[in-house]
Amino acid sequence: MSKLIDVGSVGAYFESPEDPRHARNRKHLLVDIVVIAVCGIIGGLDGRTTIHRWSALHEE
Repeated sequence: MSKLIDVGSVGAYFESPEDPRHARNRKHLLVDIVVIAVCGIIGGLDGRTTIHRWSALHEE
């Protein structure tokens, strides 16, 4: 039996860390990247390329 995960709670958990990237390299919010990565890993994706492809297909 699978559990539903509230994406908002995952995002809220990761909002507090400070973003170490330089301001000019911040195309996306760090919390958005982390939430997408967590969702991809939970969904069984196995690397950054597959996570990127999956997120591009599910952008909306």
